[in-house]
Amino acid sequence: MNFADRFYSVGELADLTGYHPDSIYRAIARRALAAAKPGGKWLIAGAAIDSWLQPRVTEVVASRPSVVSAHSPTPATPTRRGSSLLPLRTGRSSRATARGGTGSRQVARVA
Repeated sequence: MNFADRFYSVGELADLTGYHPDSIYRAIARRALAAAKPGGKWLIAGAAIDSWLQPRVTEVVASRPSVVSAHSPTPATPTRRGSSLLPLRTGRSSRATARGGTGSRQVARVA
């Protein structure tokens, strides 16, 4: 769609493009969409809208080529999270100590 040589408000642009008005305000704030605010109302030139809506071509950096593998390497040992990696406890369970039991704790005495 060509927006020609007229100015549009945020509401008009939202209705015509299907973008939410907040998205248009964010684009104005990021300076991705050029707009002016004469008298308290944002006005966007048609040429600015056309350049904002054009698909952008991104550059491929030649110094950092991407390598895509057909399959990902499998780790030698599966990594697991949880109690299997913790040292084993001896004595009473942690539930018993939480209820006031003594468990297998030792108290250091000061001489």
